[in-house]
Amino acid sequence: MPAVPTDVLQITYRADLQVLVARWMRQPSTDELQNGYEHLLNVAVEYKCHTWLIDAGRRADSNKDRTTWMVQHFFPRLAERLPGNVHLAFLFTPGHLRDIETDPQLPPLSFFGNRPYQVARFTEEQAAMAWLAEHRQPQTSKQVPV
Repeated sequence: MPAVPTDVLQITYRADLQVLVARWMRQPSTDELQNGYEHLLNVAVEYKCHTWLIDAGRRADSNKDRTTWMVQHFFPRLAERLPGNVHLAFLFTPGHLRDIETDPQLPPLSFFGNRPYQVARFTEEQAAMAWLAEHRQPQTSKQVPV
């Protein structure tokens, strides 16, 4: 898999919040989108991170022509590689979110209801981070010798 240029996608693991933050810096091509999500999944597996913030506010649209790939290929791979529930908070501009929620070609949030990956959509990062905090996996406590 080719490296994902930082002018396309920036990924940061916030250990203090146990959140993987991915920021799309511009509208990606199909290859960039797929490589970006695959790279994001690899980073999540490395950190065993089950809570993700995906900032799509700089993207021009929802890439609905790539929704099939996300639903049929990416989400099932995510479930295979990260056992347990994964929570993905997508951050959109208000207009972009309105378009997504009214587009019959895109799956409604209820589609994700009984799956090991839960999706929520937000227009404010603070609300997205609060939702992720509610779903954060408890850290294993480390035994400290006395």
